[in-house]
Amino acid sequence: MADKEKKKIVTKKHLARVERERIQRRYILLISIIIVVAVVVLIGTGFVIEGIIKPSQPIVQVNNNEITTKDYQSFVRFQRFRLVNEYLSTYQFIQNMGDQSTYAYFESYLIQLQNELKPEAIGLDSMDQMIENIFVREEAKSRGIVVSESDIQKKVDEVLFQYFPNGTPTPSPTGIPFQTPTLSSIQETLVPPTPTEIVTDTVEATQESTPTEVVNEDTTGTTPTALPPTPTVYTEELFKKNYDDFISYLRSYAKVGQTDIFNFYESIILRERLAQVVVTDLPKDEEVLWARHILFPDLENGESQALEFLAQVESGEDFSTLATQLSTENPDDPNKPIFEDLGWFGPNDMVETFQQAAEALKVGEISQPVQTSFGWHVIQLLGKDIRLLDDNAIEQLRSEAFQTWLNSKRAEAEININPDWVSLVPTIPDIPEQAKIQTPTPVQTLEPTVELEQRLTPSAE
Repeated sequence: MADKEKKKIVTKKHLARVERERIQRRYILLISIIIVVAVVVLIGTGFVIEGIIKPSQPIVQVNNNEITTKDYQSFVRFQRFRLVNEYLSTYQFIQNMGDQSTYAYFESYLIQLQNELKPEAIGLDSMDQMIENIFVREEAKSRGIVVSESDIQKKVDEVLFQYFPNGTPTPSPTGIPFQTPTLSSIQETLVPPTPTEIVTDTVEATQESTPTEVVNEDTTGTTPTALPPTPTVYTEELFKKNYDDFISYLRSYAKVGQTDIFNFYESIILRERLAQVVVTDLPKDEEVLWARHILFPDLENGESQALEFLAQVESGEDFSTLATQLSTENPDDPNKPIFEDLGWFGPNDMVETFQQAAEALKVGEISQPVQTSFGWHVIQLLGKDIRLLDDNAIEQLRSEAFQTWLNSKRAEAEININPDWVSLVPTIPDIPEQAKIQTPTPVQTLEPTVELEQRLTPSAE
């Protein structure tokens, strides 16, 4: 008969140890749960702060209106997208340029775009625009100016996609071109007649006519007419595909959505419509001047040279003859005088001191020496007339007047800016490193605080 299994004897000491282990496991489990909960809370708090609280905090306060960090960053990213696209298009264009002077010009433009993409620059410009948009929206609302979603969609379709479902609009006439008036008797004595080129019917014997090449001539003697290629029709289906692809690309590349694009173009439409209401009574014409001058670029001796020239003219020398002589002498002298017929120019085409001096003259009259940043000028006025403004010139005046109105609104407003705004400026999207132009020396920029004070708090003039 097998031995009976011995019963396990459980002592009080053993029970106490088991209980201690059970309590330890409970504590470990409890601590683990607390740690996990703490980590989740920390992660959740960080998510709430970074994803909800910070984006909703104001970066700018304009009177009773706020520009949130989220809206500001979306606006900046869209602006960066537009500048980067402009940069890459220009960069691709100049890769095929053979002319070094043209290449250098476009290269300087690329450097300018790079500077505009710096956080201080693009952040400040974007802030300016968003502050102005507040004034525009408030004024438009008070005047009952509204923009429908269909208006915005139409603007987006036309500007971004060149899509015109009802046909490409016909450009409107820009106005009456300026006609050069007939010379007066005074002007005829001041300006020698322009020689007329005489064209004869005689062909020199040394010239040979170039035969016209006939391509693919058939047996009948007729030359077939080449048919131009048929353009691809921009169908609604193709447009919608392009539109959807663009929005998807914009979301992944610039973190910008359709709402941000619509807000941007809504502001543009409101500006255009408000400017038509705010700015009225624009002039339809302007006074234009015709002048010639001699410039003495030597900043140290230019005034004395101009006075000597003026004395010779007053003693009987002809202005044009003497100015031509002085400008052609010593061709290697970097400070030699420059004689120019400036033709007809408007009220804002010359630097202010030159413009004022020319406007004060009568036809045929010669000015005293006038100093500008270019040197010393002696001006002779050859003509005055009234020119009708074309549509482009009128719109330019409207834009300038509307900007003056915006500046006055900004001067009256109370504007508070987050002092850490530069750190909140997005840096995406950006130019690929391989496409960046390396500048030899860093471009100096104003301190953001000084720049902000100058840009965001203009004088009330």
